[in-house]
Amino acid sequence: MLKTLVSLIPTVVTILVAYKSRKVWLALLCGIAAGGLLYGQGTGIFTVTGRYLASGFIDPERLKITFFVLMVAGMLQVMAKTGANLKFGISVGRRLPDPRTARLTAVGVSSLLFFDDYANVLIAGASMRPVMDRHRISPAMLAYFADVMAALASVVLISTWAAFEVSLIGGALREAKSGMSGMEVFLSAVPYHIFTFFNIFLVLLVASSGKWFSIRKTEEHRVLKMQTPGSRARRRDMVIPIAALIGVSFFTMTALGRLHLPHGTSPSLMAVFGAAPVIDALNLGVITASCLLAFLMLKDNVMDWKEFSRSFNEGVKAMWPTGLVIILARGLEMTAGDLETGRHMAELFAGVMRPGFIPAVIFVIAALVTVASGFSWSSMALIMPIAVQMALPAGETVLFGAVAATISGAICGAQMIPYSDKSVMTAAACGITSLYHVKTQFPQIFVTSLTALAGFLAIGAGAPLVLVIPAGFLALFALHFFFAASFSA
Repeated sequence: MLKTLVSLIPTVVTILVAYKSRKVWLALLCGIAAGGLLYGQGTGIFTVTGRYLASGFIDPERLKITFFVLMVAGMLQVMAKTGANLKFGISVGRRLPDPRTARLTAVGVSSLLFFDDYANVLIAGASMRPVMDRHRISPAMLAYFADVMAALASVVLISTWAAFEVSLIGGALREAKSGMSGMEVFLSAVPYHIFTFFNIFLVLLVASSGKWFSIRKTEEHRVLKMQTPGSRARRRDMVIPIAALIGVSFFTMTALGRLHLPHGTSPSLMAVFGAAPVIDALNLGVITASCLLAFLMLKDNVMDWKEFSRSFNEGVKAMWPTGLVIILARGLEMTAGDLETGRHMAELFAGVMRPGFIPAVIFVIAALVTVASGFSWSSMALIMPIAVQMALPAGETVLFGAVAATISGAICGAQMIPYSDKSVMTAAACGITSLYHVKTQFPQIFVTSLTALAGFLAIGAGAPLVLVIPAGFLALFALHFFFAASFSA
């Protein structure tokens, strides 16, 4: 028990500092320092801490992921400056005949922006606001759609999340001395993301019916004025770069995956994607998209080069804290491996519960850590090494469930608090306060989280996944049918 508690100290320190300071990069630094103090002891403290700190900055995968996130942020800032996203939303809105079609279109637009959750909430929120206003649909409902659909980034290959998740899973597997690859486990865990699937299903029900689990109507506070798109802004300034990002990334992933396939391996889609260098493909896609965006800005006289560079750099600078978290998370991952946190946790829980229930426990812990820290990626970085080490001895089904539960729980926690990065961004893009966004979204997320927890417990008790998912859909449909109510702006 004592060893378990000691091994958890870096994680606890990280959570407490994140909760108090709301600066996740600072919290990770403190957690790494605590890990160095415990594992290094005596004269080795500074050496070990330095190794932990340097690990992320010399890790090519982490640096590539950081580059991709920063480049996407730069593109989004340029699009926001020109008002191209609003031009897109206004043009789409003119073709939508009724509120139901508008709601379903908002969900559809969000689902197309699966490559990055920030891109999703910022572009979908800002571009669909004029559409929602035209049909008198609450911006709180738009914020709910965008926030939930952004979670698609966690289960698709061509996304910032996939790159980060594969890196985390691979690192955790290496620390646990497993021969499985991060991509292999990522792909195998996708069917176990039941919280994400239940969330999306409920969004579709709400979009179709216009009803949801509603709090009592309260006064809504707008925080942003509707931006007026410039006369030179065009829809294609948003559509072409995003299409290029998705198309080039997918094509490159497929081509490189085939080249990297071991000799004699069947070229199935899963095998090809499993062998592909995902982040390299994503970076080629984002470089191509950024070049196209710059070309369109200059060609159509929307921006000159100086304006483009300034706007792009503003987006990059705003995303630096996130990039730093991606890099520093590697050091905290190493502390969990050196202190054998996962093994100690597994031994502690082995005597009090069935191994099959590990995913359910991990789902709750990951959600609580995100609630404490305010950032889902730091929660994943903290919990993934522990989850993998706990689940590996119990077999592949528990491992895949624990990996999915770590990611799903982190997303769940972020959607329940008004100070998470995505809640703040979503609310700003949709023109409401983050507190109002979470107040209106919370009943939906609470229902799906309980349904997902019941699903993880059912899987732990031996129920097959092919029955758990339809049963969850049926339960959500019944709850929505009997208890959802109309809600208007």
